[in-house]
Amino acid sequence: MKTETRNRWWLEKEDVADHMWATYKRVLMADQTRLLRMAEHARLYGNRNMQGRAPGSYDANLSSADVLKYNLIRSVIDTICAKAGRQRPRGQYLTDDGNWSQQQQAKQLNRATYGEFYRAKFYRQLPKIVRDGEVFGTGVVK
Repeated sequence: MKTETRNRWWLEKEDVADHMWATYKRVLMADQTRLLRMAEHARLYGNRNMQGRAPGSYDANLSSADVLKYNLIRSVIDTICAKAGRQRPRGQYLTDDGNWSQQQQAKQLNRATYGEFYRAKFYRQLPKIVRDGEVFGTGVVK
């Protein structure tokens, strides 16, 4: 198989499922380091051993030697989450030397964006998003 089509399973004429499965396994193997780091970061934040990535796949019964007495990591992250929730950050549309109609359009886009944040209850979810971003490196909201 050619090197350039190895990563493009959708271009294959035959055995598409086999090529797709091989691509999936390559991606999964390349992602193992990141997943191990995420489990370590979750353990440091939550004082729990992560056995897997599924909900409830953690060991809540750590020995007292494995549990941090004062979890500075959790304290700092929780403080950042609380501050982010109070500040209500949001992006703004700005015009650089824009004419009057462009400035009005930017104002309307700012209002629409704030309205969407309000409708989606973004600021209620913000502490969780920030926490996930601080613990795992990526905070995502649906």
